[in-house]
Amino acid sequence: MATTHASASLLEVRQLEKRYGDFVALHPTSLSVQAGEFLTLLGPSGSGKTTLLGLISGLTEADEGAILIGDADVTDQSPHKRGIGMVFQNYALFPHLTVAENIAFPLRLRRIDAARRNAMVKRALEMVDLPHVAHRLPRELSGGQQQRIALARCIVYEPKIILMDEPLGALDKRMRDQMQFEIRRIHRELGTTIIYVTHDQEEAMTMSDRICLMRAGSIEQLGTPEDLYFRPRTTFVADFIGESNLFAGTVIEASGDEVTVRWNDMPGTGIARRHDGRLVAGTPVQVMVRPQSLRLATDDLTRSCSHLQAARADTMETKVR
Repeated sequence: MATTHASASLLEVRQLEKRYGDFVALHPTSLSVQAGEFLTLLGPSGSGKTTLLGLISGLTEADEGAILIGDADVTDQSPHKRGIGMVFQNYALFPHLTVAENIAFPLRLRRIDAARRNAMVKRALEMVDLPHVAHRLPRELSGGQQQRIALARCIVYEPKIILMDEPLGALDKRMRDQMQFEIRRIHRELGTTIIYVTHDQEEAMTMSDRICLMRAGSIEQLGTPEDLYFRPRTTFVADFIGESNLFAGTVIEASGDEVTVRWNDMPGTGIARRHDGRLVAGTPVQVMVRPQSLRLATDDLTRSCSHLQAARADTMETKVR
């Protein structure tokens, strides 16, 4: 998704760390999020993405490090003072309040007068295309409608940053696809900064300006969806994002952006593009080829492999083990 946003950094995470006894849930982590950006925290269970989101929101207390929003250090501030909105997977709507009352709840806490409050609730309902359900109770809505109301309650008071913790996890695929479209549309219209947590790589690739892929409490790679897909820095990234074919080999020659690799498990050699200048002859590597880059050849196996690698050098990536 192409979103235009300001170059100014809105959120700064500096060497943030969280431990539970001897277990390190988040190793010292630094991260900068631009104003208006859609950043996704992606990774398997236990990777630290939800811990990082909890620290940013203030619902989890940091052991070390700092969190800055704009020029203000909010590390020790309570969640409601940070100007942050939250959308959860389980909707977290009050079952005894109507839709309008649920959306108005954060405005009441901020002591906004009734006339302005009603106007803001109406606008939020129109943003999620549900003005006709204002007087219903949450139990009278579908799961997708409830999630849209949870989103409306979050955006109604115009927070600087919206945090979303796997908000589509409870929905079926058709509804997830629809909600992805709705979230992207609202993001474009409001220009709000969104930090989105998911373990679904397709969701991340579809929705994000940048992806922060996490593993074992650390950032494995941070970049655009294209960076992670076409230029993975580790075999974990190559394996986690999309489908990939990995071939083990050893560098026999390096020249410019290309390296010549001798394969470990098949005859012949291939040419691949490298990430940096650290690869020298004798370096063990993994070469990645995406499925769409494969071509069939009719010659013998040795010539076939060599031809394939050389022909697709512009779409292959080499990674140090």
